[in-house]
Amino acid sequence: MLAPDALTDAGMSDVLWRTEDGSILLEQQALGEGRILQWRQPLNGSQTPQLLDAAFPDQLQAVLTAMPQPDTASALNQRPRTGAARTIPDPQPLQPWLMMAIALLFLAERVLATRPARSPPA
Repeated sequence: MLAPDALTDAGMSDVLWRTEDGSILLEQQALGEGRILQWRQPLNGSQTPQLLDAAFPDQLQAVLTAMPQPDTASALNQRPRTGAARTIPDPQPLQPWLMMAIALLFLAERVLATRPARSPPA
C-alpha cells in the first residue's frame, strides 16, 4: 500500500473504492504477479471521514478480498506466431492400404491352402 503522494510507474490503474461523493479513495495497479494499492486521499480523519466510521475496517477488508486480481496480459506479448507448420497432418484415406492388405492376406491364404501336405516322417 502506498501513500497518496507516492509516485508509481506500474501502468494503468483500476479504482477499487470510491467515496459517497464519487472521489477515488483506493486504486490498484498490476505489478508482476501482485498488485500495488495506493490511497488517493490522505489517511487522516479530517480529510478522509470514512476512517472515523466504525465499519471502515470491514469495508476495507471487503474491498480487498472481493476484488480478485484479474488475469491480464499485454496484447503485444500475446501475439500469435505465424509461419509454423501444421502440427497435425491431414487425414489420409485408408482405402488403398486396406485393399492392399486384403489382397496380400488372400494371396497368403491361397498359397498356404494349395501347397502340398507334408507327409509324416518314416
